[in-house]
Amino acid sequence: MEPKSQRTKAIMPVRAAYEILALSGLAFELGTMIYKWAVLPTVIPTHFGFSGQPDDWSSKTWLFLLPALTVLLYIGLTWLSRYPQKLNYPWRIAERNAARQYRVIGSLISLLKAELVWLFAFITWQAIRVALGQAAGLWIAFLPIVLVVIGGTVIIYLYVASRDG
Repeated sequence: MEPKSQRTKAIMPVRAAYEILALSGLAFELGTMIYKWAVLPTVIPTHFGFSGQPDDWSSKTWLFLLPALTVLLYIGLTWLSRYPQKLNYPWRIAERNAARQYRVIGSLISLLKAELVWLFAFITWQAIRVALGQAAGLWIAFLPIVLVVIGGTVIIYLYVASRDG
């Protein structure tokens, strides 16, 4: 087993990669919206049902809501990842396991942040594509894929965090 200092050093590049992934998703979402704004029709899809088809439409100004929510999500999760002691854990945090648990939850939050930012970016991109007639809606498998990816991330976290280290 490698020394703790080596494991800690290995975690930092992973979290940095998650951060770059999240920032690139945010840039993609904002860039796509700005780039396509002038060609969007006045009415765009604002909600997609379980089937992936749009079931509500509104003014294109509504499109600002998704990137605004994404930025708030990004800021909130970034703050939370820096203060892991403020979270509730499914097991007791003691002095012997606190540092490891805080590193693991920090990585989880960073990864979830990247996944959620890209989720919002994809929804924004698809809403624009539907509004422009380039797509019919979200994919039928969209919701199951999202649930598996995010649920899988949390399950892996629970497994890794539950191991004594």
